[in-house]
Amino acid sequence: MAKASKDERITLEGMQTTMGEQYGVNLITLNTAEKNIRLALDLPDTGAFCLVGLSGVGKTDTVRHVAKLASEELGEPVGCVTLMLSQLSEGDLQGLPYPDKTNNTSVRYPFKALPTQAAVDRGDFPKRGILFLDELNRATREVQQSAFQLIGEKKCGDSDIAEGWVVGCAINPEGGDYMVNRMDPAMINRMCFLAIRADAGVWLKWAEKHKVNSCVVDFIAANAGCLYDIEAQGDGKVFASPRSWVKLSKALDKLIANIYLERSGGDSNKEIELSYDELSRVIRDYYSYLGGYIGSNNLAIFTNFMS
Repeated sequence: MAKASKDERITLEGMQTTMGEQYGVNLITLNTAEKNIRLALDLPDTGAFCLVGLSGVGKTDTVRHVAKLASEELGEPVGCVTLMLSQLSEGDLQGLPYPDKTNNTSVRYPFKALPTQAAVDRGDFPKRGILFLDELNRATREVQQSAFQLIGEKKCGDSDIAEGWVVGCAINPEGGDYMVNRMDPAMINRMCFLAIRADAGVWLKWAEKHKVNSCVVDFIAANAGCLYDIEAQGDGKVFASPRSWVKLSKALDKLIANIYLERSGGDSNKEIELSYDELSRVIRDYYSYLGGYIGSNNLAIFTNFMS
């Protein structure tokens, strides 16, 4: 497939605007998405919700975070079960057929990971939660058809999903070189769509709250356009995204911890100082590995910023 010229390449803003227009909904930030998902958790019988957004924007983590916050708010466990539909077969969702010799018929045993009403009654799952079907439009047609019943009726074969559980989904938008299967109108009409856009300001607040490495936070604060590298993604290269910056942060935390341990000799009370310039030299020692998260061009910009 021929690549577009530099002038024709779509921008992050353009890609996200197209995504919103494609599904006919307004773009929202992750903060707004959290509030909407929390509402959906209180309305488990009004249908499934579907998060649409670029890869690595934070869809899955947001759903898990909502379940955690709801648990703290309600003072009781709120579950979150994530199923990667691209890795499942239709039999996983429909359940395995088993002969019922007493009634000369057959029944389907549900997938153990599903929070059915029977499983909740046994105490296997909390009474409330989110059943999150990730990568819905990366699944095969057969798996999508099996998920149709979960989305539309909260049923899996012969079993009902628990009353207090809401079904949620996540997809990548069509276009932008994503290898996805188009969903038909009947599937779309059964879900509430929330189109999420990458937003540096919102991400920075999230990053500070979740203790993302301060070097990464400072860099994105000064270089908001580097949060999501849509051009590298379009070229099929390793690209920076909110998810990959968090992975880089964890790697930096480990490298810094190793330096502190070496310099302190194991003395946790000893004060150790590490300058940005020293950290940039450490980064160069692991340049290939760290560049594998965000791409070498973004790592070069990041390293120069450190020094």
